[in-house]
Amino acid sequence: MKKRLIIYFCLLLSIFIITGCGTKKEINNNEEKKEEKERVEKEESDTDNKIELPDVSGMKLEAAIRKIQQAGFINFFYGTREIESDVYSGLVVKTSPPAGSKFSRKNKLNITFYISK
Repeated sequence: MKKRLIIYFCLLLSIFIITGCGTKKEINNNEEKKEEKERVEKEESDTDNKIELPDVSGMKLEAAIRKIQQAGFINFFYGTREIESDVYSGLVVKTSPPAGSKFSRKNKLNITFYISK
């Protein structure tokens, strides 16, 4: 009786090994699929929450920052660069990323304001 149980157990074990049932590879593959699904769902939900970076050209820096905050961007950093332009000195010429770009409200955004010399 014990021999039969041992043979039966060895047979089942060999079937599991051959078919790969319950291996780490299968478990990791399931985890990867789950993570991918969660990432796609997050991206889809973020798409609904994207807001557009407003056009702030021709504004003073302080007013431009205020307008961007009013548009819903609260988590951003900024820097300035002076450039030659036909716009009056001290006014925003353009931004990088450019006006019209869409971002999630949750993104940490780095904005460069190009100011006329």
